[in-house]
Amino acid sequence: MYLPFLFFPLILFPAFGESIPDYNEPYSPIFTDKATYSWTDKIKITIIVPSWNTDRYLIDSIGDTEDHPIKISTRDHSLEPYRFTETDVNSGIFTAEVILTGFSHDADGDGNIDTIPRTTGTGPTSGFLEVDRDSAITISFEFADGVVLRVSSC
Repeated sequence: MYLPFLFFPLILFPAFGESIPDYNEPYSPIFTDKATYSWTDKIKITIIVPSWNTDRYLIDSIGDTEDHPIKISTRDHSLEPYRFTETDVNSGIFTAEVILTGFSHDADGDGNIDTIPRTTGTGPTSGFLEVDRDSAITISFEFADGVVLRVSSC
């Protein structure tokens, strides 16, 4: 008697199970808050990687080990290993920020260098990265032994 009422919602709102993950091609999206940056912007980076949520009661960190580092780099400068922290307990979403410091430059034409380019920091919000006029920023994460995920931004 109640059987039709139980199956009717399944027809209107089907449910799908998650497929088995492919460990040969891991998926862990790496996002930045913008597609392009100027030479003194702050980059906000997010990595969604639920499998690295090791303690459901604590805020975890990733990327700050030699075994599975996260590297934020340009052609000439890099921050490695760089620590990302989980946004909330048991979320599996990890974030960090890096401030671009530009290059040696006389901005006002008085003959003195007005910028302080530097590359320093270990994360998640202490990073400064020196960039040139045409630098691309690459974020790489060693997801598993020998498996490195990368994303680049301009």
